[in-house]
Amino acid sequence: MNKKFGIIALLMLLLTILLSSCSGSSTFVASSWPGIAIEEDMLYVSAGNYLRVLDAAEGKLDWSYPEKADARTAFYAPAVFQDSSMILSGYDNQLHFTAADGLSADAWTFAAKNRFIDSVVVVDDVIYAANADRVLYAVDLDGNEVWSYKADSPLWAAPVVENGVIYQVSQRGVLYALKAETGEEIWTLDLGAAVMSSPVISNEGVLYVSTMMNSVVAIESSIGEVIWEGAMSNWAWASPVYIDGMVYVGDSGGSFYAFDALSGELVWDVNLSARIMSEPVILNDHMYIGNEDGEIYAISFDGNKEKLEEVDGQIMTTGVTNGDLIFFTLVGSQDDVLAIGIDQSGSLEWEYVPEN
Repeated sequence: MNKKFGIIALLMLLLTILLSSCSGSSTFVASSWPGIAIEEDMLYVSAGNYLRVLDAAEGKLDWSYPEKADARTAFYAPAVFQDSSMILSGYDNQLHFTAADGLSADAWTFAAKNRFIDSVVVVDDVIYAANADRVLYAVDLDGNEVWSYKADSPLWAAPVVENGVIYQVSQRGVLYALKAETGEEIWTLDLGAAVMSSPVISNEGVLYVSTMMNSVVAIESSIGEVIWEGAMSNWAWASPVYIDGMVYVGDSGGSFYAFDALSGELVWDVNLSARIMSEPVILNDHMYIGNEDGEIYAISFDGNKEKLEEVDGQIMTTGVTNGDLIFFTLVGSQDDVLAIGIDQSGSLEWEYVPEN
């Protein structure tokens, strides 16, 4: 892989998509794409100055966090739940640990030097949080730092934790394996291309990473060595998905691929017409995914696709499901639609438009 190409690709992406600004101002808040999480019967939509909590069945607003907007912060990463609390990654350079029902104030906040772009991961009562200041933080449930590890470049993607090991990828494409208990480095691997999303790990201990170098890479997690590299036609933003010996991933050209997880052989690919920036939602025997043109597709595991719906807005982040409906957030809707719920046939069950 060519390192220079990876950095150039990253810079071009930042300029053209404008995901985030790197302004150091304490009052300037950059924009991004709204994230969504589901807990019991409620949807938690992270979109700008508010986390909005909707009833999943009807899409009606139940409550918002904070009660009054704070111009200094914004939330875009999906909420993460811990017992009756939730952890929010803030563009105010803070983690917010607060009640999941919105009835009480923050229990605590944890401050870093830059934005928390992605969600945290919680394992064995420790919060692992990647920050754009290049530091991976381990924080206990009382908000105290346990350890920290500084990487080579900003950390936008959430870590993966498996069997006492943390796997963290940097924006420049360096993959780190660290001991979860201490943060001690086990190995590093320079992929030579920018990476925007988290790795995924299989039951066999193989890591899969999608890159800005038009590839998906399989890595032996115990030693940090590349097993195979699969070619795509364009760069990939979202993480791969591993299911039953297959790796699925979409690219910026609108192609969606299925690779054999063991050999890296391309099994099939389908074209979904426009840029794919998210992972599919898995429900029963299909994968549901949207593209930048607002088209929603159902894809079977043998590669048959069906276009279900075309909505007013772009689908830029991964949706969620409650086992019945599928939920997506939208960007750029002319009617200001923020979130939708569809059934498995693609019929629109509800849409949510925030009040001004």
